[in-house]
Amino acid sequence: MIRVLRTTEGRIWHALLRSIENFDFYHTADYHALEERREGGQAELVIYGEGSRLIAVPLMLREIPRALQGAGEGTLYDARSVYGYIGLLSSRQTDGEMVERFGAAFYRYLSARNVVSVFGRMHPLLDSLNRGPGIGIVEPVGNTVAVPLHEGLEAYERRLSKSHRYEIRRLRELGCGIRHDRELAYLGEFTRMYTETMKRLGAKPHYFYTEDELREMFSSKQFGAQLHVAIQDGVACAMAIIVRCGELLQYHLSCSRDGVARYPATKLLLDSVCRDAISAGVKWFHLGGGVGGRQDSLFAFKLGFGGVVFPFKTWRYIVRARDYERLSLASRADNSAEAGEFFPHYRHESP
Repeated sequence: MIRVLRTTEGRIWHALLRSIENFDFYHTADYHALEERREGGQAELVIYGEGSRLIAVPLMLREIPRALQGAGEGTLYDARSVYGYIGLLSSRQTDGEMVERFGAAFYRYLSARNVVSVFGRMHPLLDSLNRGPGIGIVEPVGNTVAVPLHEGLEAYERRLSKSHRYEIRRLRELGCGIRHDRELAYLGEFTRMYTETMKRLGAKPHYFYTEDELREMFSSKQFGAQLHVAIQDGVACAMAIIVRCGELLQYHLSCSRDGVARYPATKLLLDSVCRDAISAGVKWFHLGGGVGGRQDSLFAFKLGFGGVVFPFKTWRYIVRARDYERLSLASRADNSAEAGEFFPHYRHESP
C-alpha cells in the first residue's frame, strides 16, 4: 500500500524516517520544504508498507512545461531528487520479494499521478536498495569520498596524505585559525563569498542561495547545520556549511577567497571538522566527489583526507514511455552525444 506525505506533515515525515533509522538530512521534510520554496515544485515522501516493514523515497515533483505537453489529457509531471543525495530507504526486514511488490505499487502510483519520468542521485553511503530496485536503471557515473571517522583519531591522522599533513601544519604555524561560528556572525559574508564562487564557476541558478534560505537551514531541529570559518590575519579566507544527521556528516556547501592564505585554508578547516566530529562520535564524513563525478583535482583534494571511495550512482526511470518519447520529440533538445546522456532528454536545453 502506497502512502504519501507532504512537507506540511513534517513531524509525521520525520517520525517515519526515524523508524527506518538510516537516513541523511537530504531525506528530511525540513530540507525538502526549503527546496520547495527555492525552486518550486512539490515534495513528497512516497511510502510503501507491509505491516512494520517500510520502503520510502523522497521526490520533488515538477510540472513539465506547458509548451511541451500539447493538448494531451491532464497535466504531466516529472520527479527528481533534491540537491544532494537521496535514494530508497528501507527498514531492516525488507526482502527482495517486498522490493518487487513496492516496484509494482510505485509504478501504479506514479502512472496515476501523471509522472512521466524519475531522476535521482543515489546516496553513496545508504546503498541497501540502490543497486537496482527493479524500477528503471541505476548505474554508476563516478565516485565520491567519505572519511571513516569511526576508526578514531590515530587512524585518521595515519590516513592523511603527506601533502595534506604538511600544508595543514604550515597553515597552523602561519596563524590560520578555525572558528565554529555558532552565532552565524559570518553568514552574510559566506553568502556573498559563495555567490562570487558560483558566478566564477558559471554555476546554474539552482546552485545559488540567499542569506535567508541559508539561515533557514540552521533553524531546523531535524538536522544540525554548522558554519565553519578559516581566518587568516583577521580575514575569512574559507568557509563551509557542514551538516550532521545522526552518525553522518555532509560537506554541503563551501567557498574560499584566493590570495589570503599561502596554502588552501579549506584543508585546515576540514581537518578541524574531522577532529571535532571524531570526538563527537560521528562515523562518516562524506566529502562528495569531483565536478560531475569526475576524478579531477577536486576529487584528489578530498581523497587526500584518507577517505574511502564509494560509487556514485544515478537512477533513471521512464514511467510513461509514450509520453516520454512524445515530449522528447516536441522539445528543442539537440541530439548530440552530450544531450543524449541528459535525463530526462526533453529538459535538455539546446545551446
